[in-house]
Amino acid sequence: MTDMEKWKKTAPRETGSCVSKITYSYVSPLLSTGYERPLTENDLPKLAKNDKAKTQYNKIKKAWKATSNMKGSRWRYWKVLYEAFFTEFIMAGVWSVGESTTMISQPVLLAYIITWIKSDTDDYTEGIVFSIALALASFLQAIIHHQLYYHTMRAGWCIRMGTTSMLHQKLLRTSYNSRRETEPGKIFSLISTDVLRYDQGTISLHFSWVSIIDMIVVYVLLSLKVGWGIAAIGVGVLALCSAVQFVNSKRLSQLRQKTAVATDARVNITSQSFSNVLTIKASTWEKPFTDLVHNLRSTEAKCILKSQFIKAFNQGVYFSGSIIAAAIMFTIYSQVQDKAMEVDVVYPCIGLLQVLRHSLGKKLSRALETIPEMDVSNQRIQQFLEAEEGKTVSDFGTPSDPDTLLELNGVSFSWSIKGSGSHLVNLFPGKGDGKEQQQQHQRKLTVSNLTFSAKKGQILAIQGPVASGKSTILSGILREASHDEGSLKLQAPVAYCSQNAWITFGTVRDNILFGLPFDKERYETTIQAAALAADLKQLQNGDQTEIGERGVNLSGGQKARVSLARALYSDAKLLLLDDPLSAVDPHVCTHILKGLRSVVDKSHNDVAVILVTHQQASEYCDVTVTLNEDGTISSVCDNPDPVRTNTNAPDEDDEEDVVAAAVPDKAPDSTKKVALIEAEDRNTGVVELSTYTKYAEAGGVFLTIIVALFLIAGQACMMLADYWLSKWAEDESDPNHYKYPVTYASLCAAAAFFGMTRAYLFFFVTIRANTTLHDAAYNSVISTKLAFFTANPLGRILNRFSADLGQTDELLPVAMFDTLQMGCLVLGSMTLVIIAVYYIGAALPFLVGILWYLRRYATASLRELKRMDGITKSPVYTCFAANLAGITSIKAYQREDAVQHKFEGLLEKMALPWYWWFIGNRWLGFRLDLMCATVVTLLALFGVALRNEVSSSLYALAMTYAMSLSEMFQFMVRQSSLVETFMTSVERLQYYGNQLPVEEGSLLKTKNKHWPENGNVSLTDISVRYRSDLPVVLKNVSATIPSGSRVGVVGRTGSGKSSFFQALLGMNELVNGDIVMGADSVLKNPLMQRRKAVTFIPQEPVLFTGTVRYNLDPFNKYTDADLKGVLKAAQLSDEIKSLSMKIEAGGVNLSMGHRQLFSLARAMLKKSKLLLIDEATANVDFATDAVIQEKIRTHPAFRGTTIFTIAHRIDTISDSDLIMVFDNSLLVECDSPAALLANPDGVYAGLHAASLQS
Repeated sequence: MTDMEKWKKTAPRETGSCVSKITYSYVSPLLSTGYERPLTENDLPKLAKNDKAKTQYNKIKKAWKATSNMKGSRWRYWKVLYEAFFTEFIMAGVWSVGESTTMISQPVLLAYIITWIKSDTDDYTEGIVFSIALALASFLQAIIHHQLYYHTMRAGWCIRMGTTSMLHQKLLRTSYNSRRETEPGKIFSLISTDVLRYDQGTISLHFSWVSIIDMIVVYVLLSLKVGWGIAAIGVGVLALCSAVQFVNSKRLSQLRQKTAVATDARVNITSQSFSNVLTIKASTWEKPFTDLVHNLRSTEAKCILKSQFIKAFNQGVYFSGSIIAAAIMFTIYSQVQDKAMEVDVVYPCIGLLQVLRHSLGKKLSRALETIPEMDVSNQRIQQFLEAEEGKTVSDFGTPSDPDTLLELNGVSFSWSIKGSGSHLVNLFPGKGDGKEQQQQHQRKLTVSNLTFSAKKGQILAIQGPVASGKSTILSGILREASHDEGSLKLQAPVAYCSQNAWITFGTVRDNILFGLPFDKERYETTIQAAALAADLKQLQNGDQTEIGERGVNLSGGQKARVSLARALYSDAKLLLLDDPLSAVDPHVCTHILKGLRSVVDKSHNDVAVILVTHQQASEYCDVTVTLNEDGTISSVCDNPDPVRTNTNAPDEDDEEDVVAAAVPDKAPDSTKKVALIEAEDRNTGVVELSTYTKYAEAGGVFLTIIVALFLIAGQACMMLADYWLSKWAEDESDPNHYKYPVTYASLCAAAAFFGMTRAYLFFFVTIRANTTLHDAAYNSVISTKLAFFTANPLGRILNRFSADLGQTDELLPVAMFDTLQMGCLVLGSMTLVIIAVYYIGAALPFLVGILWYLRRYATASLRELKRMDGITKSPVYTCFAANLAGITSIKAYQREDAVQHKFEGLLEKMALPWYWWFIGNRWLGFRLDLMCATVVTLLALFGVALRNEVSSSLYALAMTYAMSLSEMFQFMVRQSSLVETFMTSVERLQYYGNQLPVEEGSLLKTKNKHWPENGNVSLTDISVRYRSDLPVVLKNVSATIPSGSRVGVVGRTGSGKSSFFQALLGMNELVNGDIVMGADSVLKNPLMQRRKAVTFIPQEPVLFTGTVRYNLDPFNKYTDADLKGVLKAAQLSDEIKSLSMKIEAGGVNLSMGHRQLFSLARAMLKKSKLLLIDEATANVDFATDAVIQEKIRTHPAFRGTTIFTIAHRIDTISDSDLIMVFDNSLLVECDSPAALLANPDGVYAGLHAASLQS
C-alpha cells in the first residue's frame, strides 16, 4: 500500500500534528495530486468522525428534543444550534477577539516606529524592537485569522449537513396534510438554498459584537492622537454608516423572505414542468410555461437585486468609509490645531480608521447581511421541522382475533383540503372574476361508516364508482387520511402498492427487494405472481436492467407490476393494493389475480390482500366491498368458494423456465450494460476565458466596461487623496492653506462617488447576467429532446436551477466584486510600498512568482473539488425528490431508517469535496498571509535601516497600506480562487443554455400552415428508439390509417404501444422509415406544427399547480362557457364547481379517475386532426368508461378526427374501425375487429377471449 493510499484511508485532520493543523499542511498530498492531474472522488480521504453527517444530525436532534418547550418560538432553532455547537461558537468568539487585538496593535506599533524614525537618536534598539513586534503581530494575525475562519466555516458546514439530514428525517415523518400545505418547491428549496445560509452566517455571528468593541478601542486610541472631539467625528462617520447598514439589515431580512417565496414558486413550477415534460411537449405548452417561469424568475431577480443593492451600499461603505472619515476628521483637525499636520499622528490614525473600516465595513456589514438571511432560513426550517407528524400503522390497536389482520368498525376517513399555495394563483393568467380567482376552496372528502374485516388467507376487493373513496380507505389505513371516528385495528407490518406506481433509482431487482435480502425461490415466486417473467426476459439485462427516474423506460403496466412485486416480496402480512390491474391487459389481469390467489394460498393462510379495482375480480376474492358514490358501503359480499389455482404457477406450464431465464444467478457483465442514466457532464482544467466573456456579454458589455473604468478611477482617486495627505503633512511652511483641505476633500468625494456607483452598477450587471443565464438554460432544457430527461434525473436538472443558480445569484457577485475591488487596493498598496522603499521592488518579482505559483498550484485542485461539489449534490437532491414522491410507500413498508441511512451516505459523499475545498482554501490563504506578513516585516526593517534615506510621510503611508495588505491580499487571491470555483456553476448553466441538442424538426420552417390537411396517417417501415445508445423499441411498422378512423391499439404491456404514440408525436428517434400525416411527411414539416395537430391524453394524467382554468387553457384562448362545457362533457361538473378552484401540484386534490377525466376535458378543447388516448379511462369504473367512450364518439370536437385508443379493456375498442396489435415491438396484426376475430389463432382473438373470461 502506497503512502498516498494510507493517507486516504486515514482522517488527516485527526492524525496530523499540531503544526500541520496550524499550517493546514495535512491537505498537501491532495493538492499535489490535483496539481499533477484532475482530481476524482477516489482521491479524497475520509472525514474525521466528528465531521460525519450522522454526528451532526445526532447533535442537532438531541438539542431539538431538549428545546421542545420552545415550540412555536421564533428563536427555537437558534437555541438548537447554540446548544449543539456551543464549543465551536465560544472558540469562534475567542478567535474573533484575538484577530481584532492583533489588527489594532499594528497601527499603534507603527506610531512608535514613525516617532523613532523622526527622532534624532542613534540607538537602533528601540526601532528594531518595535519592528519585530510589528512583524510578530502581523504573523500572529495570519495564524489567528485562519483558525477563526476554519472553526466558523466548519461549524457552518456541520450545521448544513446536520440540518439537511434533519429535514430529510422530518420529511419521512410528516403527515399528509403537512406535505399538502407545503409546496414541493419550498421543501426542495430548504435543502438546496436555505441551508447554504449557514456557510456564511456562522462566520459572522461574533462580528456584530466584536465590531462594537473594536469601535470603542479605536476611538480611545484616536482620542490620544487627535483629541476626544475630533476622534468622535471620525468614528462617528463610520458609526453612522454602520447605523444605516443596521437599518438596511432589517430590510434585507424582509427581502430574503420575499426572495425565498419567489424562489420556492420558481423551483416548484420548474420542477413540475420538467417532471411532466412529455405532456408539455405533446400539448405544445412550452411557451406558456417558459413565460411563466421567466416571470417568476423576474420577480425573484427583482427581490435579489434589491438585496444586492443593499450589499452594494455596504461595499461602497467599505471602500469609501475610511476616506470620508479621514477627510472630515483631518480637515477639522487642521483648522482647530494651529500647527502643521504630523506624520506620526496622521498615518497611525489612518491605519486605525482602516482597521475600523474593515471591522465595520466588512465584518459588521457581513454580519448585518448574513445573520438576517440565516434568521429567515432558521424560521423556514423550524416551521417545517415543527410541522404535524403523521402517525404510523403500528399506532393502531391489534385485533383481538389473531386470524384477523384488519378490522374496521364504523370507521370514517376524510381529507381536509385547504387553499394551500394560494399565493400562486395570481401567477396564472385567466379570465373571469378576479375576486372569484382569489377564493380559497375548502372541501372535505369523506368515506364513512365503514365496517368490514380482512382475515388471514383472504383477498378482499374494494369496488365502486369514480371518487367514491376507494383509495381513501387505503390511505386511511396507512394513516395518511384523517381517521375521524370508529374503531380500526390491524396487525402490522403492511405493504402498499400505490395507484401511481412509485419507482426508485436502481435495477428492477433493487426496486422489488427494497432493501430486503435476496431469496431466489421467494423472488422467482414473486416474479411469477406479478406476471413479470416475460417482461424481464425482453429487457436487455433482465432484472438487472437499470430503471430510470419514475420508471421512464418501463411501460405503465410494467411499473405497476414492479410495484406489485415489491409488495408481494415484502415481509408484510397485509397487502394494500391500489388498483394495480388498471394498467394491464385482460390476460395479464387474470394472471395477476391467479398469482395473488396463489401467494395467499402458499402463505398457509397467513397473508391477506386488500385490492382496490375496477376489474371484475370477485371470483378470485373471498370478500367484495362495494361503495356508493357518497363513500358509504353499498354491500359486502362473501364468496365462500373463490377460484383456486395451482400452487406451482399461476399460469402457463413453462412459466418457471421463463422466470429462470429472466432472473440470472449472476449480474450481467457491466461492460456490456448500457447505462440509462448518463454520467453528469463535468469539465476539467481551468475555466475557459469564453465562460467569463459570455457571462460579461449576458450582463451587458457596455456596463461591464463602465464598471471596470469606475474601479480604476475610484482607486486612483483614493491613492491621490492619500498622497496629497502626505504632501499636506510634509508642508511645514503653510499647512493651513485652503488648497490642502479642499483638494483632499474633493479627491475623497470623488473616490466615494466612484466606489458607490461601481458597486451598484456591478450588482445590477451580475443579476442581469444570471437572469439571462437562467432564461437561456430553461428555454434550452424545455426545448431539448425527451431523451435528455430519461438520461438525467430530475434532481440533477433541478440542481442547476436551484443550487447552481443560487451560487451565481448570492455568492459569485460578492466574491467577484471583492476580487476586483481588493485587486485594485492591493495593486495600489504595492505601488506605494515600492515608491516609498524602492529596495523592496527587487523582491517584488520573487514575491509575485510565489504568488502566481501558489495560486496556480492550489486552484488546480480547488476548481476540480468545486466541480465535484456541484456533481455530488445532484444525487442528494435526486434522492430527496424521489423520497418526497414515494413517502407514502416508504412509511407503509416502514423503511424510514433504511432510506435515511442511504440519504446520509449520499450526504457524506457530498460533504467530502466541499470539506477538502474549504481546507485547500485555508492552505492557500494562510501562505498568502505569510507572504504579506513578510512584506510588512521587510518594510519595517528597511524603514529602520534606511531611516535617513526614506521620506517619513511616504514610508508611513506605505506601512499603512502594507499592514492592510496582511488580510486584504490573501483575501483577494482567495476570493479570485472562489470566483473561478463559483464560475463552474456559470459553466454548468451555460452548458444547459448552449449545448443541449434541439429536437429534430424543431428548426424547420412552415411550408404549409394548413398541414396536415386531414387525419390520414401512413406508416412506412418505421423503427424508433429513445436514444442512440439504447435498443430499438419499435421495429419496421407499416400501416395506413384513413382520416376519421377510430383505431384500437392493443398488446401486452411493454409491447410498444406507448412508443408508437410517442413516434407519432415525434418524442423519440426515428431510426428509419417515414410517417406521413395528411399529404406530407412529418420529416419535412416543423415539429411544433405536427404536435399542434395531435391531441394526446397520457396514461398518467398530469395537472399543475394553479387554477382549473389555467390547467385547461394555459394560452387563455377559450371562454368560460367553453371550459365549463368540456368539464360537463367529461363528467366533472359535479366535482369542479368553479374555474378558479385551486389545483394542487400533481392534482392530488382530485381522485385518479377525475384526473384522467380532466385530461379528456383538455382534449375536447383542442380540435385536432389526431387524438391519441393512452389508457385514459383505466382508473374509472366500467359505467363511467362507457359514458366517456360515447362522448368521444359523438362530441363535436372529435368529429372527423382520427382517434387512436390504447386500452386494456377490449370492450373499449371493440367497435373500432381498425385494430393495431403490437407484440415485442412489432406490429403483428392490423385489420378490422371482425377480420381479426375470424382468425382464432391470432393475438387479438386471444386477447378478446381472455377478456371474455375475465
